[in-house]
Amino acid sequence: MAKLKVSSSTCQQEELMKLELVKASKKYNREQLFELRTLLVKAIDPLNAAGTDFHEEIMNCLKTAIGEKSDFFDRKGNKAE
Repeated sequence: MAKLKVSSSTCQQEELMKLELVKASKKYNREQLFELRTLLVKAIDPLNAAGTDFHEEIMNCLKTAIGEKSDFFDRKGNKAE
């Protein structure tokens, strides 16, 4: 198997980019960012969000595959026998 050779200049560029990210992170008010994140998390309703119906179907499929349900179309959740 061939190994990918990474030049030292690529590593230096990555480190410089990381350093720039750290410098940029100090420019913002961390308390304001925390408050914004808190508002976003509180606004998310995982039980009624878009895609929860799809997630439920995936979970039913998984339960059928591992034997927790005997039939995928059985919505009662009866254990496979």
